[in-house]
Amino acid sequence: MYEIWRFNPGYTLVFAVFALIAFLLGKRWMDGFNTKTSLGDLIMYAWMALGLYFVVHLAVTGGW
Repeated sequence: MYEIWRFNPGYTLVFAVFALIAFLLGKRWMDGFNTKTSLGDLIMYAWMALGLYFVVHLAVTGGW
């Protein structure tokens, strides 16, 4: 699980900041649409599931 720390730990922080910014920009962009909120929720849960998959994959295998 700690294989990512072999690299520069700053990369992890930079990735987390960029992921947060991307999430906030994506949320702001999605709020501009006049669609049902269930579609936005579905997209959000799909991205969360994809992120969870990659975190588990990283923890289990130690790499992408």
